[in-house]
Amino acid sequence: MPTCVVCGDTCPESSDLQVSLTCGHSLDLGCLTTLYQAAIHDEFLFPPRCCYENISFDAIKHHLSPAIIDLYQEKLVEYMTPKPVYCSNPSCGRFLGDYVMTERKCTAPGCMTLTCGRCTSKISEGHRHVCKLDKNKRHLFAVGRGRGWVRCPGCEEMVERSYGCFHMTCRCRTQFCYICRALWKSCKCTRFAAVRRQPFQVRQRCCV
Repeated sequence: MPTCVVCGDTCPESSDLQVSLTCGHSLDLGCLTTLYQAAIHDEFLFPPRCCYENISFDAIKHHLSPAIIDLYQEKLVEYMTPKPVYCSNPSCGRFLGDYVMTERKCTAPGCMTLTCGRCTSKISEGHRHVCKLDKNKRHLFAVGRGRGWVRCPGCEEMVERSYGCFHMTCRCRTQFCYICRALWKSCKCTRFAAVRRQPFQVRQRCCV
């Protein structure tokens, strides 16, 4: 009898109560639901994986409730958006879509906050809006510049390299060179060229 790779218990005999994954592991339906609920609330767990392989959503979605399916598909759009915009109301934070040059009105019940799609700050009705960074972002970028952090060329969020090579993968999934911010494998900076000339074991360690 197969055992659930998450909880370690024996999976039910019925094929309707267990899921067999392409990597050879199995999940019972309770753990499958928990796995997808966790991924919906934590981007770093999205999409659910086993043995470093993404679990096919189309293959397992008939085991999930309609509510989880809807939430998963909403999060899929949100997490795949390179420059997401969120409601500027701190008590709301609803995902509003991609970066745009115009204002966005929040669709959350009882909110209706206007958010600038460019600078993501709140727009006060009846007042002319001028884009500017809010106090927290100005402080973040100032600290980042002082510590040598860079901004992702895809979503413009601040990224810190704490260890490893210069090949960075941002949470928006943009891959770039930490030295010159060029998209990965289009880098022409001199330090990258120097690394490429190193012996094989160094090249392997630096992911180039």
